[in-house]
Amino acid sequence: DQPRSRGLGDVYKRQVETQMEETLDDIQSYSVEQKNQAMRVARHAIDDLNQQITLLQGDINSQWRDLSQDARLQKQEALTALKEQQAQLETRYQALQNASEDNWDAAKVKFQQSWEAAKQGWQSLTAPAPEQE
Repeated sequence: DQPRSRGLGDVYKRQVETQMEETLDDIQSYSVEQKNQAMRVARHAIDDLNQQITLLQGDINSQWRDLSQDARLQKQEALTALKEQQAQLETRYQALQNASEDNWDAAKVKFQQSWEAAKQGWQSLTAPAPEQE
């Protein structure tokens, strides 16, 4: 059995997580006067996350036969949860976009919570699969 890549490497996964942290920090720093810039950063980050999830899903699919039943179930549940978090993130993005000066900070907090949930979902999905017995 020759060694081969097991898909997305740990360095890559950490890069995505770091990028997610930086995006969150950036958005939190924007005032309502900088809303347009915050929205560009958020949209770019969401689009990038969506692309990373698509790549990761392909990676999981390519390894599917090598995964144990438990690992398959774990990955499927994590992927389903992450897709739900993605949808919630889109909802929070829309709320952020529609926020006025009066509710900008509250909208940022809700976006932050959804972003954190998506980050945790990403970490669950990229966690090592249980070993085949």
